[in-house]
Amino acid sequence: MFEAITDNSDRGQVGIGTLIVFIAMVLVAAIAAGVLINTAGSLQSQASDTGSETQDAVANQIEVVHAAGNVDESGEYVEEVDMTLMQSAGSNEIDLNSMTVQYTSAHTDETLMLDDGELSSDSISGDNGGESLTTTEDRVQLSLDTAALEGDEEDDLGTQITETVDTDGEDIDIDIDPTVDEGADEVEFEIELEDTGLGDEETADLEFALDEDNEETLSVGDTDDVDDTTLTLDDIGNGDEFTIDISPDEGDETGFEDSYEGEISFISGLETGSSATVALVDQSGAQYTYGISVPSTFGDATVVEV
Repeated sequence: MFEAITDNSDRGQVGIGTLIVFIAMVLVAAIAAGVLINTAGSLQSQASDTGSETQDAVANQIEVVHAAGNVDESGEYVEEVDMTLMQSAGSNEIDLNSMTVQYTSAHTDETLMLDDGELSSDSISGDNGGESLTTTEDRVQLSLDTAALEGDEEDDLGTQITETVDTDGEDIDIDIDPTVDEGADEVEFEIELEDTGLGDEETADLEFALDEDNEETLSVGDTDDVDDTTLTLDDIGNGDEFTIDISPDEGDETGFEDSYEGEISFISGLETGSSATVALVDQSGAQYTYGISVPSTFGDATVVEV
């Protein structure tokens, strides 16, 4: 039915166009293969990096194994929190100098680094200088200065004294604004006297007393104004109550005498029943959050578990 070709000299021919199309297809396939190989390599690398980062974030965690608070002299606040840190099992070395601490309470929100002033560390065990956690046997004490983080810088004592003294028909206007700086053991009274009305030979001595052994006297003489005069009451601190007795010296005829009561009251740390959170984030981004809970009462304790 079919005629066999027996002439070996016969040859088929392929057009030049077909060859060009074939070569182009080969080139496209080669380029596509290269792109796929590069993409696969990039994805593999990204997956490896992501896996390592995830593993670090899960494994490289700081743990707080204990926390205690130091009660201030007033017995009302925790002025420092000491936390004992260790690294979790399977962690790599943790550099505490690269760690950030996010401190959040009802009064403040601060991001801290080691040795910022409000944050410090000290080695408990291990050869780490308090700056790293190398093995699970290492222990570092991290101290938070909650008095500085929570505290006021100045207390106006809630006492503004404004009085007028009658001296032989002339008025002495007294304006007293007592303030005390945080951590100070003295109260400074900035006093301004205006329009004293005193003659050249007249004086009015005013006495400011905390108690019998702690008093100051201001002598006002022949001047119209006395500005920026400071009287100081020593040996007084947070939580102390005081009474300011203002009176003329014996024999003075100003007829002025009065008393003012006040109390030095700083927010000098975490108060009873309060709370705060401390988020510790290491160099890999791993985060450990610890909740500080202050007891509702301290009793006579100077150190409490928080």
